[in-house]
Amino acid sequence: MRTFKLACWIACHLMLSFCVSVGAVVAVEPGVDIAVPRVAVSQVGDALLFQPASLVVEQGDWVLWKHVGTSLTHTTTSGAACAASGLWSATLGPGTQFMRQFQEAPQGFPFFCMPHCSFGMTGQVKVTSPISLQVADDPGAPNLSWAGGGGIYRVYRSDAPGFTGGGTVSLAPDGGNAGTSFTDTTDPPAGGALFYLVMNKF
Repeated sequence: MRTFKLACWIACHLMLSFCVSVGAVVAVEPGVDIAVPRVAVSQVGDALLFQPASLVVEQGDWVLWKHVGTSLTHTTTSGAACAASGLWSATLGPGTQFMRQFQEAPQGFPFFCMPHCSFGMTGQVKVTSPISLQVADDPGAPNLSWAGGGGIYRVYRSDAPGFTGGGTVSLAPDGGNAGTSFTDTTDPPAGGALFYLVMNKF
């Protein structure tokens, strides 16, 4: 079972942290079953490449391969040097997608497209240790600090716990992408809350 921590800043200036559990499910709906940023997306289409080809996720996060083109059929197949490792393989035709949760220990997982590997259609998922998030109640503003992950980060702030909609923004940590803290002076809406999530940036 995967547990991750979100930080929540309530309008009354009470700091809360809570956990959401994601069990073994057949299909995951970003923004419903899991926060949207916890799903890294790589798109394929009518060109011979994964976009992006390199993804960085925490142990327990998901990768979604999505076909946005109209003609070519691709695969996402685990393995290096065009040789399948047997961890996963899925066909991606126009309009289809495949999602996989990476529960393995931190390491790199190369993948490729079977029909187009010889043309250089390859990629890699780097799995890092989980990001451990702490929240302190500085006067008038939440202060987030964290450890773990891949060393390059992004902070997501939202007015919805699923991190969907126009109220969701992506922010840089204090000191830039390699920073391990974030202070926010944005007040939540009256009677509302702001939610925070720290993720690997790729």
